Amino acid sequence: MSAKSGPMPPWLAGTLVRLAQRHGDGELHHAILLSGRPGVGKQWLAETLARSLLCAGAAPEPCGACPACRLTEAGTHPDLRLLHADEREKGEEGGSIVVNDIRELLSFMQLSPQMGGARVAVIIPAERMNRSAANSLLKFLEEPPSGVQLILTTGNPRRLPPTVRSRCAIVTLPPPSRELALEWLGRRVDADEREVDLALALSAGMPMAAERLLSSGGTGLFRTALKHLAAAASGSDPVVLAREWENAPQRLGRWVMLIVTDILRMRAGGLPATVEPERVAALSNSAGDDAVLHLVLERLAEHLRALEQPLNGRLAAEAILLDAVSAWKKRS
Repeated sequence: MSAKSGPMPPWLAGTLVRLAQRHGDGELHHAILLSGRPGVGKQWLAETLARSLLCAGAAPEPCGACPACRLTEAGTHPDLRLLHADEREKGEEGGSIVVNDIRELLSFMQLSPQMGGARVAVIIPAERMNRSAANSLLKFLEEPPSGVQLILTTGNPRRLPPTVRSRCAIVTLPPPSRELALEWLGRRVDADEREVDLALALSAGMPMAAERLLSSGGTGLFRTALKHLAAAASGSDPVVLAREWENAPQRLGRWVMLIVTDILRMRAGGLPATVEPERVAALSNSAGDDAVLHLVLERLAEHLRALEQPLNGRLAAEAILLDAVSAWKKRS
């Protein structure tokens, strides 16, 4: 089990305590749906809650010392199943959860617990279930076996069928304040304050996403996107530049949208969210008017929606840069 290191983040600790208390009182719903923006910590909370429900200790967080905790740490607990789409198929888009995956999970749920406690299943993220998989899960949601706990996570509950959502107890995880997020990141990453601030901005204020970005060198990659947009605006061939984004067109699209939004924010008298005011200001000076920039944002949003389905990454990156640079064509 991919347990996170360190104590439960403070913005999640209260939710863990409440859910553990409901379990102790026999009032925890058989299907918990943890909902929140990507990077807020849904997986961390889901896995910790699962371990806590199997732990022999009484604390909200798993003790880490009992036989059950040692087994969950090793990923060998016989009464725990984790279905994680991103770990089944690597890549920016991750994998899908299909009907056979859910059928295997349902078979596990029907078995008697081997260690005398509960049986716990975790699905991360639930919106990766295709329609057949979601329909198969309804059998459990409508007639859950006794002593079985299901924990699901989602960053986009609207992508789950209403029949699934309505049969779960939805727990919404609010994001932490910027100050709390910066404090938490400062204790976990070896990076200067400017890089941490940039990573948090690029991650829409979500600490876990910012931590992943810092550990993978993503802030440097963002500056590459900024450089490529400036180069394309100055006449470089977007098709050539797009080759470097073949494996990450979604990231390119999100970041170009953020840069264009920063330009509009600066023109309205605000500060850029990406803490790169000099570069954003230079792009702003040579860009078209606000109406053109808003049109570019609409086009970029369309590209990102299209990228929810498999697509040629290089062609997607080309389309993103070609549409983005249209805001500079008349002024460069």
